[in-house]
Amino acid sequence: MSPYVKKVLVAGAVFLSLAFLVILAGQVTQLAEFADRFHPLAGDAVFWGLVFVLALSLLVPAVLVLRLPRPLVPPTVNAGPEFDAHVAKLSARLLQNARVRHRPLSTVQDVETALTSLDALAVETTMSRDTQIYAVGGHPLLRTCPSGCFSLTSLARGVRSGLLQQPVELAQPVAAAVDV
Repeated sequence: MSPYVKKVLVAGAVFLSLAFLVILAGQVTQLAEFADRFHPLAGDAVFWGLVFVLALSLLVPAVLVLRLPRPLVPPTVNAGPEFDAHVAKLSARLLQNARVRHRPLSTVQDVETALTSLDALAVETTMSRDTQIYAVGGHPLLRTCPSGCFSLTSLARGVRSGLLQQPVELAQPVAAAVDV
């Protein structure tokens, strides 16, 4: 992406964020004034309560993101002290996972086996969730997300797993033609 496009996108994001904050501040003020009509202390309580909730809704995700561990970047070579240090850090991080904590993680093969089992578990969980979606909600192309987008990733997973055997008919007649 060119630097000009990045600058335009950042400027647009800053502008939209500021516009959202102005609208949000106006709504908080209106709610506080509405509560103030009932009782003068109610207006202050509503105002500071909403400010507290909004500040908390900004701080909690920021703290959660900042508390995430740094990504482990593998070294370029698969031998030597740098690689051994990477495997030790990866083993320590894997020991924090309850699903592989009981396994030995002293060698590279142990770590690879643990990562392979976690990968298989992730695929199995994804497929079982997709199966639940198909069983409960019908065909994913007939459902849309709240934003109006189609659930194409679920469809792709369903095709790969063999869940979708029939062809998809997107245009189905709603009612028969009526002579007037």
